[in-house]
Amino acid sequence: MINIDLFVCAEGVSIDQRTNNLSIFSIFKEIVSVGFPFIFPRLTVVTMLQRDAEDPDPQAELRIAHDGKEIFMGPIPVKFQNKPVTRFLFEVGGLALPNPGELEFQIYLDGKKQATYDVMVKPPSGPIIQQPETKASSAKTNGSDGVGQAGAPSSE
Repeated sequence: MINIDLFVCAEGVSIDQRTNNLSIFSIFKEIVSVGFPFIFPRLTVVTMLQRDAEDPDPQAELRIAHDGKEIFMGPIPVKFQNKPVTRFLFEVGGLALPNPGELEFQIYLDGKKQATYDVMVKPPSGPIIQQPETKASSAKTNGSDGVGQAGAPSSE
C-alpha cells in the first residue's frame, strides 16, 4: 500500500546535496492580498510517498483548482527506484488568481484522490495603514556583528 507522508504547498524548497535532506520554506495555508488579481510568483507542491516493497510505481496526477474551477490537471512522474520512500516537487510560477477564494491542491494515485491541501486567499479584514519611515525610526547596523541598533540622531 502506498501512503502519503507529506503533502504541502510552500514558497520554496531546498535539497541538501550532501545529505539529500529537504527543507521547506514558507508553507502556505492562508494568504492575505491587498489586491486582485493575486499572483504567486512561485510556489512548490511537495509530496512524499512511502510504499511496501511489492507495490509498483503508481500513476500520479496533480490537480489544482480555484473555488472549485480546475486550473491545472496533469501527470506527475513518481519513481521509487527500488526504494521504500520517494518525493516529488512540482513548481508553479506566475499563478494568477482573479479573486479571493480557496486554492485547492489534490493528489491522485492510480485514479483515486488520496490527499487534498487547501490555501485560502483573501482580502484583508480591515484597512491597511502604512506609515512612512522617518529618520528617527530607521535602524543603523553595527558593522561587525550585523545586529541592528538604534542610531544616534544624525547631524544632517
